[in-house]
Amino acid sequence: MNVRYQADADLNQVIVTGVLRREPAIDFQTAFAAGLEGVKDPEVLAIAAQQERILVSHDRKTMPLEFAEFIIGKQSSGVIIVSRKLSIEVVIEELLLIWSASSVLILCVLGVILRKLIDVTVVYEKASVPGAFS
Repeated sequence: MNVRYQADADLNQVIVTGVLRREPAIDFQTAFAAGLEGVKDPEVLAIAAQQERILVSHDRKTMPLEFAEFIIGKQSSGVIIVSRKLSIEVVIEELLLIWSASSVLILCVLGVILRKLIDVTVVYEKASVPGAFS
């Protein structure tokens, strides 16, 4: 499963559009689609967490503290705070990189898990055969 993004209401929509143009397979929900306009930070975090999405926001003033308080008692996929000083192109590239790296990481983890399962199966099968370990 790849990373899924949730745009905060303050995120420049050009970023969402640019990411989706470059990689249509990315699940990047707009703030409008999620109904986030006028919603307070704790509820925005809760919505993103319920949908297992990383919140992408420009809000450097209140979101870091709200997120710190949120994760004390709740699970979250995370928050990415994007500086308005960065170029749109750089932000798009970084979000694409995070998304693509997440799929590679998941494949690596699955590979390790499958390898462990194969090892366990081989050990189990050998243990089931009399004299297999002699």
